Amino acid sequence: MAFSTSPFDVSPAAATPWFKSKVRILAILGHSDGIDTERDRALLKQLPNADIAFLVEESRKEISDRLWEQAWDIIFFAGHSKTEGETGRIYINPTESLTIDELWYALKKAVERGLQLAIFNSCDGLGLAQKLDDLQIPQMIVMRELVPDRVAQEFLKYFLTAFALGTPLSLAVRDARERLQGLEGQFPCASWLPVVYQNPAEEPLTWREMQRGRRSQERPQVLQRWKPKIGAAALLLGLVGGGWQWGKPHLARWANNSGYQQYQNGEWGSALANWKRTQKIDPDHPVAYYSQAIVCDRARDLDCARTNYQKAAQRGLPAAYSRLARLHILEEQNYQIAAQLAWQGLDLLTEEDGDIVKASLLTYLGWARWGTKRLPDAQKHLRESLILDRDRAVTYCLLAQVLQDQDQIAEALEYWQFCHHRAQPDEPDDDFWIERARQQLQPR
Repeated sequence: MAFSTSPFDVSPAAATPWFKSKVRILAILGHSDGIDTERDRALLKQLPNADIAFLVEESRKEISDRLWEQAWDIIFFAGHSKTEGETGRIYINPTESLTIDELWYALKKAVERGLQLAIFNSCDGLGLAQKLDDLQIPQMIVMRELVPDRVAQEFLKYFLTAFALGTPLSLAVRDARERLQGLEGQFPCASWLPVVYQNPAEEPLTWREMQRGRRSQERPQVLQRWKPKIGAAALLLGLVGGGWQWGKPHLARWANNSGYQQYQNGEWGSALANWKRTQKIDPDHPVAYYSQAIVCDRARDLDCARTNYQKAAQRGLPAAYSRLARLHILEEQNYQIAAQLAWQGLDLLTEEDGDIVKASLLTYLGWARWGTKRLPDAQKHLRESLILDRDRAVTYCLLAQVLQDQDQIAEALEYWQFCHHRAQPDEPDDDFWIERARQQLQPR
């Protein structure tokens, strides 16, 4: 069951609390330019057995006074926020903003009086969570990256419905997150964004437990046992409100980096899934196509590799031109096309691409020049490549062959030795040259 624009219905059993006390909520509705915080207000007002105080674009003093003067079970914030380095900042009205440090003593007092849950339905909230973690709030929900206002509101609707009807907090978040899958046609990857930080030493939090008045007297010993920092106890689930178009590059980068880490760990299937998510989030993200092509290449699915290298190249990634040139050489011996691709990649290079990418392009340009019998040019490009990257076995092998073809036998033998020492049979580039190196190094 979910919230709707009209008040939701609750079964009589669920609607009747075991105790007459109400869940006390301080709802801070901050600066709302471009987002609909009134929708958050409407959702909160539908909660059963809740006593809610709304502070709408109030001053720092008013917020601090409310935290000092009354006890709260839940603190809720909706509005704009951001993370600066490792510090979170919330915008409470059009002219004022606050960090958690600037509310530290007031929040500490709220924790001492029994604060159980903090919800920040706002953008880029991991910095907020890091500071809130130090306050030892038992449960927190923050938003990892930037997503549309609609996704944030739908998550809040699904979560509050399940939580108010008795589902433990972590399960209510999980159910709400999974329900977001229905929005992924419009907002890719919405279902894996919300983040919960939960004290593992605490009992699972439920709505009725808060109604019972589970307060600070039960918690000092528990809090002393809970020392892990953010991440250790996190159920990395992640969500944010507002700014989808602005936030797409951040979310795409996170998904892409997750895929790379999985690839490094040998989890190729999971890596491919994350790179495909990256492509859905940001179809112009070249590295996701390139990364997927690398996996296809290693699996010898050359059609898949070529298609994704081409997509990455079309989006301006120089490294993709290098790999395309390589495929044209190894699979088709089409040296002219390979040379053209290598030059295109070199023309696109920036300082951010680094020496390794440039060295790779020069190696395949040198290989292409060897294939068209332009040996002096091949030697020049291969030597330039080795200045930049001395770990690429195929460059030594190629230079050895070019030197031999020019009757520079003594130096060629030296490079054949480098080639044989560095080449790996499981590398397609190297495997092409290993047998040649063995033949050249046999005693004559």
